[in-house]
Amino acid sequence: DEAQQALRYVLTEMKRLSNQYRYLRLVNVQSVSKGSANFNGTNTFLDLEFDMLKEQLSRHDIIVFRSEDAAITGMAIDEFPQVKFRQIPDPDV
Repeated sequence: DEAQQALRYVLTEMKRLSNQYRYLRLVNVQSVSKGSANFNGTNTFLDLEFDMLKEQLSRHDIIVFRSEDAAITGMAIDEFPQVKFRQIPDPDV
């Protein structure tokens, strides 16, 4: 199914984008829709909620691009999620 392929692609690519996203987990799929692209192919529009790390929830609109032959060619995200890690105390302070 195209929606499941798009979700797998997004999760894989998000983890590859930054080491900060290595703990990313999909929490909820708010919506999925499909539409034609401006220049051939189709787009899958996803509204997803992630847990970035220990209940740091982050909701994003994502577009997955597909070519005319249905191959995924890329994605766009509304903004990059912020992740807060535990701060190590500075020994000099």
